[in-house]
Amino acid sequence: MRKPSFSSVVMWICIAVAVVGAVIGWQAIRYAEVATGYIAQRMCSCLYVQGRQEDECRAEIGPQIEQAQLVYFNERVVADLYGLSKAQAQLTPGFGCAVTRFTGTMPRGLELQINDE
Repeated sequence: MRKPSFSSVVMWICIAVAVVGAVIGWQAIRYAEVATGYIAQRMCSCLYVQGRQEDECRAEIGPQIEQAQLVYFNERVVADLYGLSKAQAQLTPGFGCAVTRFTGTMPRGLELQINDE
């Protein structure tokens, strides 16, 4: 049996590293899709359904929200996690907040103003 050459061993190692990198990248994108949807929905529900303040909502969601960029609109929240995935949650009165995938660039948004009742 012939011994494999150095270049073929290096090639197989590079292929293995590329496959592992692709799997990790794919899993990161899947995680980002779930995380952005979760963050957008929780912030929308907390702000617009429960009528709470932004800092209370951020504290309730936990430290993972610090990694997301959030943009607020009238009864809508757009979340972006590292540019991997974007999601938006919009309030439908009587039904709560529904999550959809957001396409395009992150909008500028509005200053968050929740009326205290």
